[in-house]
This record gives sequence, C-alpha cells and structure tokens, in this order.
Amino acid sequence: MSESELRVSSGRPPRFILEAAKETLKQTSKVELHGLGKAITSSVTIANSLVADGYANATSFVTKLETLPDSEKPVAKVIITLTKAPNFDQVYEEFKKSTTAVDLLATKK
Repeated sequence: MSESELRVSSGRPPRFILEAAKETLKQTSKVELHGLGKAITSSVTIANSLVADGYANATSFVTKLETLPDSEKPVAKVIITLTKAPNFDQVYEEFKKSTTAVDLLATKK
C-alpha cells in the first residue's frame, strides 16, 4: 500500500475518509481511493466532493473484479486517482478557517 492510497470502507463514515483524503492530498499531492463492493458508492461520493469543492482533479477511474482470498466469488472494485487542484491550498485554508470559527461558536454556547 502506497502513502497516497486510502482504502474506503463501508464501515467508516465517508466524512472521515474525506478528511483523510484532504490530508493525503496536502502531503503527497495525490490520493487513490480504493473501494471494494459496498464501499464503491462512498468512494465515488468522496471523489465527487473533493472535485466539486475544488480540492482535487480526477485523473483516473478504474473498475475491475477482484477475487478475495476467503471467497471464490469475484467482487467489484474501483480505484479513483485524484491529484491536488491548483487552488488546493487556498480552498484548504478557507475550510480550516471556517471550521475553526464554527468550533469556537459551538464551545461558547
């Protein structure tokens, strides 16, 4: 597994993976979302959010069937490769500022 690879799981909240993908983009300028079976939908949703919000550009979308060691039945897999968008740093900083302001308001109540 490379440092830019994130395995998306249907058991983890998509928001968690979304934030991990932003951090991976920040550190490596590339992220690969790997989704297997039920996690394909989450992988596509996360990739779409990153592109729509200006964090990333989609560079590759690969689908394939993979046979797991404990099963004879093949399972669908998606690998979505994203690269850091030119305005990533600006979008990232704006998001961090907005969440910090919301966090401060929430703690004052």
